[in-house]
Amino acid sequence: MERVRLTIDPRAMGALRQLRGSESERLVLRAGQMQWPDRVEYFVPADGSARVFVVAETEDVPTDAVRGDVVLRRRRHAYEAQVVGEPSVEVEVAELGVRVDRPWRSIAVVGSGRLGSNAAIALAEELEPEDLFLIDSDTLEDHSLDATECFVGDVGRPKVMAVRRFVSETAPDVRARYIIGGVGEREPTFACCRADLIVCAPDRDRARLAASMAALATMRPLLDLGTGIFDDEERGRLAGADVRLVLPGDGCLLCGGALSIERESDVDWTAQRAGSRRSLNQLAVAQGVELLVAYRSERIRSSSWVRLVLGEDGGVDSTAQAWVTDPNCPLCSRQTGRGTAVFDE
Repeated sequence: MERVRLTIDPRAMGALRQLRGSESERLVLRAGQMQWPDRVEYFVPADGSARVFVVAETEDVPTDAVRGDVVLRRRRHAYEAQVVGEPSVEVEVAELGVRVDRPWRSIAVVGSGRLGSNAAIALAEELEPEDLFLIDSDTLEDHSLDATECFVGDVGRPKVMAVRRFVSETAPDVRARYIIGGVGEREPTFACCRADLIVCAPDRDRARLAASMAALATMRPLLDLGTGIFDDEERGRLAGADVRLVLPGDGCLLCGGALSIERESDVDWTAQRAGSRRSLNQLAVAQGVELLVAYRSERIRSSSWVRLVLGEDGGVDSTAQAWVTDPNCPLCSRQTGRGTAVFDE
């Protein structure tokens, strides 16, 4: 019998309320899992809607026991939990602790271009994670130097290597790591799954949806950033940003964030854009960091979508977009809370 630490996220107190309100002395919750080198993490939807979850972290659990149920039981002065794996491996704790503020020890940043590099710097300095994983498959070119956070001498190197060196110089206490590849490939995808927070700032929607799938499967919060300057025939030049914070179990970028998987992969998005500005990227990143800080301090408890538009008068218009999820979303229904098993199918 192995001892584990089982904690309940503040948003997961619905699991205990559900147990207290029932006549049963036990509540069985089907668990997804995330396997780390030194532990296995279990997480489960606690109220059927996947809006809240329970996390158990345990060491030295056999590989074949990483899937199973989390069983909560009422006791006179506390709650007891078991993690029941396949085959029958039981892990018990005497009392459930409450995780008031789960720190983001590791953050994965998808995209290391103009926007992603800015996000990496801000996250390293503002949130101070232990590990920052940079994920991108592109090479740094001269034309990107106008807004990419990097050193000129790194032109010609992979973007992730260039941004990593810049982050290491500006935030030396953060372990910046890099992975050359795109989300959807095995190593970058598993890096996202193992991070406590996924931040997405790529050029293409398909990469955003791949990051959203990783967040859904492993119940991780996802911060999605997008900026653009476009020439509109009727309204002239438009500049703005979309900042989406997607909380675990609260839909995905497909249903709540209005992205599409039907777009052709060979669409030349660069032909539709009129450029990029460092100041616009910084504005989007600043909004994203503020959403994360508010979420961590429990000032916001639901997914948010903020649209920023630069006005002709020099001001910034900020509007909250409706976050409406689809109970029949094909991505959410297949991926939510299933853990890394979804990538082995």
